[in-house]
Amino acid sequence: MISVINSYSQTFDLSILTSSKWNKTSPVDPDCTTKFRFDNSYCYVDLYFTESKKLFSRTRKYYLSDTKPSTFDKSKVGKIKNGEYLIMLIENKLEGKNIDTMVGYQIIDVAQNKLTMVSCLMKKYDIFEPQTIEWTKIIE
Repeated sequence: MISVINSYSQTFDLSILTSSKWNKTSPVDPDCTTKFRFDNSYCYVDLYFTESKKLFSRTRKYYLSDTKPSTFDKSKVGKIKNGEYLIMLIENKLEGKNIDTMVGYQIIDVAQNKLTMVSCLMKKYDIFEPQTIEWTKIIE
C-alpha cells in the first residue's frame, strides 16, 4: 500500500520494509557496503568494509511515524504499520554508559525495487546537512 502525502513525501506500509533485504546504493561509499533487513521491531544492519574485509553487524529498534518525533518512543516499536518517517534508535555503550542516538529518514519516494529517503535533523543542535539516501531491494 503506497499513498502520496504530497509531492515530497510518501507514507508506506511496513510490509515494504519487511518483504526483502535492502542495499544502500546512494550515496556511494567505495570503502563500505551497507545492507538492511527488517522484521516488525528491529532493523539488522550489516556493514562490510572492503579494504579490511571485516563485517560488522548491528541491530536497531525502529518504528514508522506520520510525524518527526522529538524523542524515540520505545512503546511504538513493532506496533505502527505505516508512516511517512522511518525512525531508528542506535544504542551504544561508551565507558559503561548507554548512549542512545535517534536517527530519522523522511520517505520521499517508493518504487518497486527502490526506496528514496532524506535524513532528518532530529534535534535542534544536529549539525549535519540532510542527505538523500537510496536503498535498492536485493533480489535473491
